[in-house]
Amino acid sequence: MAKGILVAAMDFTESREDEFNDWYDLEHVPERLRVPGFINAERWISTENPKHSLATYDLDNVDVLYSPGYNAIGRENSSPWTKRTQRFRKSLMRYEGEQILPGDKIAPAEAVAILVIGTVIVYGFMKHGLGFLKLFVPKGVPLVMMVLVVPIEVISFVSRPISLSVRLFANMLAGHITLKVFSGFVVSLSALGAVGVAGSILPLAMAVALTALELLVAFLQAYVFAVLTCMYLNDALHPSH
Repeated sequence: MAKGILVAAMDFTESREDEFNDWYDLEHVPERLRVPGFINAERWISTENPKHSLATYDLDNVDVLYSPGYNAIGRENSSPWTKRTQRFRKSLMRYEGEQILPGDKIAPAEAVAILVIGTVIVYGFMKHGLGFLKLFVPKGVPLVMMVLVVPIEVISFVSRPISLSVRLFANMLAGHITLKVFSGFVVSLSALGAVGVAGSILPLAMAVALTALELLVAFLQAYVFAVLTCMYLNDALHPSH
């Protein structure tokens, strides 16, 4: 299980696009995936600026970035191709992260909601500066109404991670409780002998059907979450109402 992550973004405006992509995809990423402790890697190109690239690497832990295997290919031991591209690319950011909570447990439902809202806030201020605050000032509202409208807009924005997490948590909890009830019937009836085993067929069938329903609900919730996320990210791109 990944306990560490590396996030790196680059601006290769001054580099030849084909050479940069060849270096990144054919040498840089494969070179790191051969280092013990690197689990996987993904890379994206910005839709707004195709000369901006962002990559993420899942790690066994953040100490991998200081291991002999990584030091053998990084920093002063970088390949000639890497050193050549350094003249034409600029690092936009490089973050190293280590999982502290919740340990080996699955992340809580509210974690993704907080991440989404946090991304909206950070990106909104990065792109628009204080202009991002226009999100809380609807156009066409009389000045005298601002005292009332602005707090409502702020409360509405702050409540988004709560509504997202509650929606996910409620669906997960309801489904899990129902499955446990029917599964409990199966175990209890099976302990009563042949008649109980026969009687357990119905709750068993219900448990199987509910499992299929849970998969459908999970898909729908993921779809709704993705749509809402896109709507919230649109606020970061276009804060003006």
